[in-house]
Amino acid sequence: MQAELDINIERSESLYSATRNSDIVLLATWAVEPFLTPELISSGCHVTTLGADQPNEAEVTAELIRDALFVCDDRALA
Repeated sequence: MQAELDINIERSESLYSATRNSDIVLLATWAVEPFLTPELISSGCHVTTLGADQPNEAEVTAELIRDALFVCDDRALA
């Protein structure tokens, strides 16, 4: 994909190294405990969550949502 898209793709050994300097973070997990915190992303980072699509699922902390511009496409799931 790196050659096809002409972008830099790197493998990360930790969540911090994968997210801290990223402009975009996409989460697609089955997490039931939030794990993405404000300390793990840089200012202005765009975060999309796909995994928290059922009650009692969460990927980002409430603190991160409170500090962000939050846009929701499904009010019932929010």
